[in-house]
Amino acid sequence: MTYFRRLRHRLRSLLLAGLAVSGLANGANADSITVAEVWKDNTVAGIYSTSTDTGNFNASLTIPGWAGLTANDWSNLTVTIAAPGLSTALDSANNFSDFSGTMALAPTFGGSLTTNSATFFYRLNDTNGSPVNAYKIVFGRSGNLLTIAASTLNPSSLPYPPWSIIAANFLDFTGATTFAFTNPISCEIILEDAANPARRYADISRTLVVTGTNTITQDLQTGELNNIRVSGAADFTPPTLTAISPAGNLTTTNGLLNVQVQAADNLGVANVEFYFNGQDFGAGVLGAANRWSLNFALLPGTNIIRTLAMDTSGNVSATNTLTVTFVNTKPNSNSITLVERWLDYNWQMDDFGDFFPVRQDWGLLNVALGVPGLQNISADTWSNLVLTVEFGDISFSNQLFNADRLTTTNAIFFANATTDFNGAPVYPTTLFVSRAGTNLSLVAQTANPTYTDVSPLVAGFYYSTSGLVQEAQPFKLALADGRTTASYYQIQRPIFISGTASTNFDTAGNELDNIQITGRADLTAPTNQLIAPANGLRWSNQVFTVTGKAGDNFAVSNVFYALNGGNWTNATTVDNWLNWSAPITLVPGTNFIAVFVLDTSGNASPTNVASIFYVLNTPLQIRTTGLGTLSPNYSNAFLAIGQNFTLTATPGNGFAFTNWFLATNAIPGAASHTATLTFMMASNLSLQADFTDIAKPSLTLSAPTAGLLVSNGFYNLIGKANDNVGVSNVLYSLNGAAWAAATDGGNWSNWTAAVTLVPGTNTLATVAVDTAGNVSPTNALNFFYVANTTLTVSTNGLGSFAPNYNATL
Repeated sequence: MTYFRRLRHRLRSLLLAGLAVSGLANGANADSITVAEVWKDNTVAGIYSTSTDTGNFNASLTIPGWAGLTANDWSNLTVTIAAPGLSTALDSANNFSDFSGTMALAPTFGGSLTTNSATFFYRLNDTNGSPVNAYKIVFGRSGNLLTIAASTLNPSSLPYPPWSIIAANFLDFTGATTFAFTNPISCEIILEDAANPARRYADISRTLVVTGTNTITQDLQTGELNNIRVSGAADFTPPTLTAISPAGNLTTTNGLLNVQVQAADNLGVANVEFYFNGQDFGAGVLGAANRWSLNFALLPGTNIIRTLAMDTSGNVSATNTLTVTFVNTKPNSNSITLVERWLDYNWQMDDFGDFFPVRQDWGLLNVALGVPGLQNISADTWSNLVLTVEFGDISFSNQLFNADRLTTTNAIFFANATTDFNGAPVYPTTLFVSRAGTNLSLVAQTANPTYTDVSPLVAGFYYSTSGLVQEAQPFKLALADGRTTASYYQIQRPIFISGTASTNFDTAGNELDNIQITGRADLTAPTNQLIAPANGLRWSNQVFTVTGKAGDNFAVSNVFYALNGGNWTNATTVDNWLNWSAPITLVPGTNFIAVFVLDTSGNASPTNVASIFYVLNTPLQIRTTGLGTLSPNYSNAFLAIGQNFTLTATPGNGFAFTNWFLATNAIPGAASHTATLTFMMASNLSLQADFTDIAKPSLTLSAPTAGLLVSNGFYNLIGKANDNVGVSNVLYSLNGAAWAAATDGGNWSNWTAAVTLVPGTNTLATVAVDTAGNVSPTNALNFFYVANTTLTVSTNGLGSFAPNYNATL
């Protein structure tokens, strides 16, 4: 019998490998598998002559319970090693490097056996035809520890290349003349009882990461020469598993829960398995950053969720356990749950030689809904109600008075009638409907009559399915008046189903199904938070971006918004509705934004409404006449249309405010004579503030002065005039004549006027007039014009007189 043999390369399921190694103490210091080998093609006089190989395979494995292994158990132990090689790699003599042997047979192969060790040799014939030992493997045990030491003996008398552990896998390795390689190679060690193969002590599957180099040269006859140096080790480091969401034990009122964990490993994570209340729900869904997740429909009360990570080497992490308590805050309304277990047994043969199936199904659909007004309907209306239920394999519609049992508060239907093995009628499905106040209860339950082809609730959808079941099935319930067809209530929601299904076959080839599923409808409305605008916000830009946040116990489908009662429009998101946005174009004045959220189950959130006032700004045109100031000075300022503003006019020195003029699109409007003006801003609005000059000019007369005597009939008047704004004229009147204009000598700082006097008293009046028409006080005075002539005085005789008026007087 050949005990060293090449087995086909087997990559077993990592999940199965991980579970099969449950007897191996992962991470213990004793656990290791290593390989090291050097292969060298040699030449004599430049021509290939022989090859040498030095290789070792060592394993040290902890097998729980082995300390109690008896000598007889050891003798009957069969060890199978699927050696770390590839199925296509044979040594040059077509020898097989894998091993399968029972300890008791070790002496048969030139080895030895004790109660704690066994040595095997593999023999080849040398050039003389004599057997020599080419390979050696030694097994030893101490307590719970198994050691394996295999080595190549490389006898020089062999006529062909030596035995190889793994180096032969890299002969002629494609690449450059000198190259390095890194290869993962499968290794499996099976320990079982030769007398009872069902008694398996361990099935240890590991991946060896082998690294090394091969330098290829040629001899003088261009024959290939290999120089291979390899080493490798198995990965015994288990992956780690960290709970992400929820991070710890949880009490929740949400019936649907997404569980997320993060796995890490020194080489690579292969899978994360999820278990719900002891039931294997299969592998999770891989996301970014090695995060694995799965959705669960929680059952009321305590739920235990466990996760287990397996790496690519078959190591299994510690179990992560999460306790979730689901508290149904509405125990009498608004919940829909499903539980179903389906199992096929082997088909049985009756007395007539016919096969019949034996199947078990236990299913429960439990519906509790709040129906407004249900408490007010009469017994007659109740009995005439039409109940319609659509879900899975249930398709039911009937009036309650057709129930098999009917009271004023409940009705029972026996559905899906069939017959048992003896032909007697049975009713695999029962529908129980009841009311209590506004609460409507519906329970659909599958029975399990003996020898009957059971009609399932939904399990039948998963026949011939293997693996994880995770999907949604539509549920519909309606209540209508059977006489008027008026609808009292209707609801349509998906029920999210999770579970597992497996399929195998009996000896007759009949399909056997094992289906275990649970489900829950999502009746929780999503959350709706409107971030911007804040209610009553004033905004000066026509474009505004509405933002908010949406959330749901399961998943948000969309966010809808409407502006000023318009059509509902889809908002957009970049982070799965954690944040959303929507651009809107405002109209001047008040705008109303309405927002609601819809989840994937059809639940709608309450609608949020906020107002935003679009302030449309336009420039205000202001002008003034006269001297004065405005406060505040809104001239050419952009002001909000429709908003009230106030302006105050203050006259300058010597001026008085008279009035405001308002105009829109150059069309005159109202006037106001109050200095403080309140107005509503409008498009193309212009204002004018009028100030009037009320200060009189001043006038001084330099010549003549009052009482002045002048001897010339022609006289030049001289004076000065001044004003806060400007003098327009100086007028004078001589002896009551008409007013005449004086002559300006420069801004009326000097003025003159030539007049002709009358002998004697002359009366002069002067006034100044400013540009606003204000007149100064009249300056009036009298002065005298003395007209002279010659006086002749003569004397007669001698004498004198005084004064001597012989002059012009």
